[in-house]
Amino acid sequence: MKRILFVILLHIITCTLFAQNVGINTPNPAKLLSINGSLLVDQNNTNPGTLDSAALLFGTSGAGIFSNKIFSGNNGNNAHGLDFWTANNRRMVISSNGFVGINLGASSPANYLDVNGSIRSRTSLIANNNLTVDNNANIGGNATIDGNIVVAGTASVGGKGIVRSNNTTNLRMGLSSGAYAVNLPVGAQFDILFFITPFAGTNANIRVSICQFVPDAGSGDTWGKITMTVHSVDAVANQCKIRFFNGGASAASMDGTLYLMSVATD
Repeated sequence: MKRILFVILLHIITCTLFAQNVGINTPNPAKLLSINGSLLVDQNNTNPGTLDSAALLFGTSGAGIFSNKIFSGNNGNNAHGLDFWTANNRRMVISSNGFVGINLGASSPANYLDVNGSIRSRTSLIANNNLTVDNNANIGGNATIDGNIVVAGTASVGGKGIVRSNNTTNLRMGLSSGAYAVNLPVGAQFDILFFITPFAGTNANIRVSICQFVPDAGSGDTWGKITMTVHSVDAVANQCKIRFFNGGASAASMDGTLYLMSVATD
């Protein structure tokens, strides 16, 4: 009879526990398990860097959080930091020195924010110091940078306002080049047509300047007697003329490549 009563009592207690929320240090638990205080996971520091050992798991789909306490072997990364996993993959880590890494795999973050992949800002991206881009940077809106911007690759700007003049005018710049050869007697001049950078949009004013002349091999040094002047800039045909004038005391020749820089206002 006592055994029967004990079994019945145990059954009642078990049903009561399953039917009610359990509270620790709280008389009114709001969930199946409610704790009013700290919850310590992995008190003995036994997690070796795996999701199935001393971790906080969410469901059975490989999602959880843990802290690596045994820094050795293949799992010897991010010791004493926090690892965030989903679908059995290490998605994000916070290192013990405060660095945050996203999608780094087994690698550790090398900066305060280290991302292996694309970063998208829905509003503003503000850099109060240096911004270094080793690959491509796509900016759909405005970029305000108080410090320096260093681009290791190519910076392509299809919009406007990349350079400011001494007033409120937006400027756009482009480089072009052309090869040529001239032979001029004393006091002679000659015009050559060069193509300049084509700019999209409104080009109310274009200025063209000569950046550099690179002589061909074996061209000699008589080209130093020749002066060059830009004129007849045509923003519609994307071209200009360079006038070559020999102001020296003897004939002169000039052959090589001329580099031009064009600046357009918007």
